[in-house]
Amino acid sequence: MRQYRGKRKDNRKWVYGYPVEFEDMTIIFECGESTLICKSSCKPLSYISSDFWVEVDPATVGQYTGLKDKNGKGKKAYGGDKVLWDWNKVHKNIEGVIEWDDERLAFVITNWYFQNNKKVLLANHPEIEIIGSIHDEEKK
Repeated sequence: MRQYRGKRKDNRKWVYGYPVEFEDMTIIFECGESTLICKSSCKPLSYISSDFWVEVDPATVGQYTGLKDKNGKGKKAYGGDKVLWDWNKVHKNIEGVIEWDDERLAFVITNWYFQNNKKVLLANHPEIEIIGSIHDEEKK
């Protein structure tokens, strides 16, 4: 199962975990070694004490792509990350955003370098440099 992350509503810090559903909030449920991100409505988990979870902004939840930053920092790449990538030997350091593409069922890099707002498969360009997140500039 892939890991997800989301920004806490109370302090805007990233928290990491796995998706489950719980009432009408998006939450991170911490349980020992594992952490869970909870979305939408789930009555079976309604017995969980609110002492063990943190509410996150649902717009900030992104899935881990399975890739890491090329600079050896070990930083994991998530949906919503801003990245620099090379199209070829001429077109380098193109800025883009990692997104999930439902039509391709794959992560893509969306960018505005090309006139048609081209989406390229992330798997074809795994040498990425993570430069931030689209959620870093958001205000509370």
